[in-house]
Amino acid sequence: MRVFRSHDEMTKLLATTCFRHGKNGPTEVQRLVRFSMKNGFHPGVHEKHGLYVGNWENDVKQGKGKKIYKNKTIYEGDWLANKRHGYGVLTKKVDDIYIFVYEGKWINNRFAEGKWYEDCGIYDGCFSTTGTRTKCGYGIMRWNNGAVYCGHWRDNKFNGRGQYIEANGNVYDGQWCKGLKHGEGLYVFKEKGQYMEGVWIQGVPRVGVIKHLRHKRDVNEVVTIPHTLPKISESNEECIRAAYEREKSETLKHAYEQLVSL
Repeated sequence: MRVFRSHDEMTKLLATTCFRHGKNGPTEVQRLVRFSMKNGFHPGVHEKHGLYVGNWENDVKQGKGKKIYKNKTIYEGDWLANKRHGYGVLTKKVDDIYIFVYEGKWINNRFAEGKWYEDCGIYDGCFSTTGTRTKCGYGIMRWNNGAVYCGHWRDNKFNGRGQYIEANGNVYDGQWCKGLKHGEGLYVFKEKGQYMEGVWIQGVPRVGVIKHLRHKRDVNEVVTIPHTLPKISESNEECIRAAYEREKSETLKHAYEQLVSL
């Protein structure tokens, strides 16, 4: 004897069995099964994890609908084959008000592209559809302390090309790997009026040139004074540039080798 785990499981089995063996039009059982299936809009259906209000198609949540979960979250938007799929908004109840958790595109119950309202700030961008709430692809993160990152992500970490504006106004624009500066980049020291272009390996600057932008001969002319980090010592800017390019080439080669081995 077969034991059914739910009424829906029994109904679907009866439907497929009856329709497969019916020869002279729908039988009485077929009519009963078809009649018992949820279709169209239903004002409230209690399920395992909460209450669903919305459209159905042959006992499957399909189209527009709203799910009120027992954990005090609410999803309202598109459904496909019982899954949140399409555009939708997820909110949660905190004290006596509902706040945003996510709004945007969903694929198979997962964030795909939209705004994720985290406790530390707001992320607006792409997600991996194979992981759970995993930033992947291009996105912009704005932290509550004023810091901003615009660029590419992988596994919730900066990865690829991106620009990070620190809370103090300093800026790094360049390559990243697994959340660390890795490769060519430009770093701007806002308060000092300096910028450094160079090569980073796993978050550490290995070679670079620092230029000051606040030494003025007159109001209209800005003089750039080159400095080196850490191996270049020539005082002539032309020599510094040549030495820097040689050192940068070797350092980038080393950075790439480390990137491949990570």
